[in-house]
Amino acid sequence: MKTIILGTVKYGANYFNTNKEAPYPGFDYKIMQDWEELKENLPLSALGIYKGQLSNQCFNFIKIVGMKYDNTNSPYFDFKVISRSNIQSSLLINALPNNIKNLLFSSINKVTLLNILTNIGVIPPNEWLNIQNNNIEIIHFPESVTDSPVKTDYLDFIGDHYKKLLTSNLNNDEFEDITASLLVALGFDIKQKGHNVIAAKADGVASFGNKYALVYDCKNSTDFVLREEFKRAINQYVQDEKQMRDEENIYPVFISRGFSNFNNPGFHCFTIESLLYLFYKKLILGNKFSLRPFSIILSNTIILDKKSIDIEWC
Repeated sequence: MKTIILGTVKYGANYFNTNKEAPYPGFDYKIMQDWEELKENLPLSALGIYKGQLSNQCFNFIKIVGMKYDNTNSPYFDFKVISRSNIQSSLLINALPNNIKNLLFSSINKVTLLNILTNIGVIPPNEWLNIQNNNIEIIHFPESVTDSPVKTDYLDFIGDHYKKLLTSNLNNDEFEDITASLLVALGFDIKQKGHNVIAAKADGVASFGNKYALVYDCKNSTDFVLREEFKRAINQYVQDEKQMRDEENIYPVFISRGFSNFNNPGFHCFTIESLLYLFYKKLILGNKFSLRPFSIILSNTIILDKKSIDIEWC
């Protein structure tokens, strides 16, 4: 059985965080044409995905341990939680085939889904991959490779979705959106603004640890020049956020593919390459990864590059 079940909800922000039996009243189990075959091969790997207003919630890796339907043919899926991903459900939904992305529950070929997950920068937990290890060849992803030396091909660990940021093919809105998604993948709590609001606002605010917030502006350029008008604008954004937020430490940050004047006291300039390298670090460090070293980077105005990342995230 080389199939994964996809289950979705439009309510309950933490719905897939606890073990339960998920009902789909009013829907016919026969929508899933391979229902009987799937039921015979339990337990099965599955994903719990949030839709609608909850699509900014990260999807979950779950295990289906029971399937049944009632006298109205409404299906029930009994599932156990394995882990929560670090990718918003909306990003996964957008990458799914058109014939299933709008369904409340469906099934998908496992190899197809693994390719999709790889392209959006997701490493599934081995426990989830091993659920069906009697029926398929399991692809093992490293949870922690801290003893391995850093490789120059670190971008091979990262999905194509995020590597788009290194190209000049994106318009400004796409650059902002994918950057926000990358910050979410790194673990920041993101409040995206920019082109999503009708006001003079920063592109977003990335916070962590309840004490730190980055007021960031994305610059879709390989040679961004930090002129005085940009400094004045982001300083005003920072002052505006200080009136509304509770964090003690709020910093101005510019994010671009490259900068022509990298050292600017009082401002942080993060290159896309450095953020992708940090994401690579997160992938190989697994549960050992934390955003806490950013408190040192920010408070000491340390340039975020491969050298400082290797020092602070080791």
